[in-house]
Amino acid sequence: MNTLAFCRNVDTLISRALRGFYIEKQEKGDTVTLIRLHNSRKFVEKRKAMNFLDRALNKIGYVRSVSVEQKGSAKEAASTIIPSVRVNNDTALKFTAVFSAIRLRSENIASLPKRVFKETSNGKVADLKHPASIVTRERPNGYMNVFTFWEYLNACLDGWGNAYALIETDGRGYPIALHPLHPRDVSVTFKDREKYFKVSATGFSGTYVDGEICHFFSLSNDGISGINPISYNADAIGLGISATQFGKDFFERGGNIKAVMESDKAVDQEVFERLKTQVRSNHGTPILEDGIKYKTVGIAPEAAQMLQTKLFSIQDISRIFNIPPHMLADLSHANYSTVEQQNILFGQYSMRPTVKLYEVELERKLFLDTEDYSVKFDLKGLMRGDSQARANYYNMMLSTGSMSRNEVRVEEGLERVEGLDEFLVALNMGKNDGKTKQ
Repeated sequence: MNTLAFCRNVDTLISRALRGFYIEKQEKGDTVTLIRLHNSRKFVEKRKAMNFLDRALNKIGYVRSVSVEQKGSAKEAASTIIPSVRVNNDTALKFTAVFSAIRLRSENIASLPKRVFKETSNGKVADLKHPASIVTRERPNGYMNVFTFWEYLNACLDGWGNAYALIETDGRGYPIALHPLHPRDVSVTFKDREKYFKVSATGFSGTYVDGEICHFFSLSNDGISGINPISYNADAIGLGISATQFGKDFFERGGNIKAVMESDKAVDQEVFERLKTQVRSNHGTPILEDGIKYKTVGIAPEAAQMLQTKLFSIQDISRIFNIPPHMLADLSHANYSTVEQQNILFGQYSMRPTVKLYEVELERKLFLDTEDYSVKFDLKGLMRGDSQARANYYNMMLSTGSMSRNEVRVEEGLERVEGLDEFLVALNMGKNDGKTKQ
């Protein structure tokens, strides 16, 4: 049997025995050909098998790899309308509005309760023992706590538009750890209707298929990966950075002059030195002589414009990250009633889409095909209104028999009390089945 025929037989055996692997055939003078195989999710078994496969294929001129292209949206640095300002993810974080926006969203995502539910004939039942529940709400891996894990993931999502978590599974295919990967260390491509990830991070380097990595991304222009919000909005962020730099330079150069002393005639050196000594030694108004007048100076127009520009920059950052301006300390158009309503809108229109983004990807990657589970991030704490609104809501739910009194206590973070699990129904609500009290 010649070498080419032997290689073809190897291809056939691999296709049948090892599903989920991707290899390239390299022959002298030939182009590289990608052999596409079926996707598999068993992380540990695949790695052991591929180590053996690499040693065997290297002897016959095969190299296992996949061609991965860097997406344009992954570029971090971007030029702006201000040539002296170079905006990238590191410089953008030094702008307080960007730092505050990313921190605010990330801390809120990390603090939300997370549950894994199993679909049953009686509805959804929380399953706290499922491996997916453990890695999402208790212990994602051996070196990070659950708050830090989600805070880091969302910081990557908001800062780079993409967040990645490598799924480590046991021999049965259940997740045992989630390893976060920095977006700088991951390249994404789409080829032959499959998505691939090339990872360069120490300890995790290699090429992975879609089922091995949870890929969370926000707004996208190709449906494969997210765009970088920092580089796409470099002009707006750069303007804010420039305003901050201008303020720093303005005050360093003594731009904050409060007053000047002027005279209609020339002042000799002796009088000048005497006035200078008085000004330096007296914290109050100095004693003037020889027709010298003290004249206050208002804020310079460029300084006033700087303050307005900084205010506009905060509003720009609010739009980019979908955060109410008052959460970034812009209270120019805020009052008590509007702030309370905007807090609820923050949960509805900023956090809820992000939460859904996480939920659908986790449900797609962390469970076996035969399982009927769902992942939920609890947003009730963010979106509930004031005490009067909650009281009216609970009263309605209790009177219609939709909630028990203990369920209301749980919603409010209180302990259950014996005897409050029965459902109450008003007399005019109709039939009583004997299990409810009128």
